[in-house]
Amino acid sequence: MGFALLFSALKGLFLLCIGIFGIGFLIAIHELGHFLFCKLFDISTPSFSIGFGPKLWSKKIGETEFSLSALPIGGYVEIAGLYEPGQGEQQEAVRDDHRSFNKKPLWQKFFVIGGGIIVNMLFCYLTLIALFSIGIPATPLLYPENATTLIKTVEPNGPAAKAGILPGDFIYGSQEGIGEYLSQNAGTKGNELRVDNNPGNLSAIITEHINKPVHLSIIRKRAQAVPQKHATPEPTASFEHGTGFIPTLGVDPLTGALISADTHEKIYLTVTPVQHPQQKTRGMLGVTFAFKATQPLPFLGAIKEGIKLTHRFFLSVFSAFSNMITKRSTDGMGGPLMIISATVESANQGLALFLLLLAFISVNLAALNLIPLPILDGGQILIILVEALLRRQLPEKTKAIVFYMCWALLMLLMLWLSIKDIYSFSKWFFGSH
Repeated sequence: MGFALLFSALKGLFLLCIGIFGIGFLIAIHELGHFLFCKLFDISTPSFSIGFGPKLWSKKIGETEFSLSALPIGGYVEIAGLYEPGQGEQQEAVRDDHRSFNKKPLWQKFFVIGGGIIVNMLFCYLTLIALFSIGIPATPLLYPENATTLIKTVEPNGPAAKAGILPGDFIYGSQEGIGEYLSQNAGTKGNELRVDNNPGNLSAIITEHINKPVHLSIIRKRAQAVPQKHATPEPTASFEHGTGFIPTLGVDPLTGALISADTHEKIYLTVTPVQHPQQKTRGMLGVTFAFKATQPLPFLGAIKEGIKLTHRFFLSVFSAFSNMITKRSTDGMGGPLMIISATVESANQGLALFLLLLAFISVNLAALNLIPLPILDGGQILIILVEALLRRQLPEKTKAIVFYMCWALLMLLMLWLSIKDIYSFSKWFFGSH
């Protein structure tokens, strides 16, 4: 037992390091975009930093000092002739020679400031094209039609785990119906509503029964069957008797083959769904579902689908922000803790899903940086446009005041999302629903 706990802890630590490395990598390539365009246009770059706070490592290569700091929540490239508040002394900010930013044409300035956005988008395009070429992971976000009700993983201490549901179980049906089904069958007993291997149907049932018991029929391999305190070979809540003793129990959700009663059995479990920590109107069991395998696409098809999915990811960011502004809701938005948690979980699911999530986060970084706030690349581009129209630079004091106001607002948003993340995790951990 002690070795198993140690192994689990070490695995968790390793995955956490992988998750943090993945996020740090995306920040690094974003800053690399600025850096490369500076080099392309012969602009001096005195420093290149990943993270903020105390320096953990630094090395000067050529004219640039590269450094890694303690807090991997951002980064910066110091650009000669460009003053950016919050990045130290910036002795080169007042530089005014042919290698300074302010001496370059407007179009070169756009590429330098937008370089991080370009590289983040490029990473997403290339990653998704590669994944579509080899067979992209069949996640519900991408292939809802490939979803099954075959359980892939069970969250420890979650509702499903407490009910005795195991990985490899196939949820076949439920005594509970939803909406119209219930109204049409009011007062009837003994009917089993099949979920038809569709997590959407099951999700609807679960959502209508948050904190209420749901009676599920489950097909399980006989070799896997172990005594469960909540399991019974007979139906729970007036299931139709005898349904577990037929030669064919169903169809394998992944292969389409018939499931034989010789190798599988049907059992009945009662589970109580809980409220989803991020989406309050949804219920959850604490499981992930298996998906049918997807076929690799031809190269041109992979390019087409990669571009289409990148744009879909891109637009989803603005949809979330629009929802936050118009509905004053942060549902669907996660803070740093949620991002790290999702990255760690994707790393646990395999390299392909890890890369898929990195592509999604990368395009999020690109979209967020287009927002015209001075603290972001979009704001810097706006300032450059205003200065070009005015034909003079804005006062550094004015830019600094606006910068720190935006920084404070962004930090408040991050703090709120972090508190929301902690609250959601604590509700799940302590079972307060």
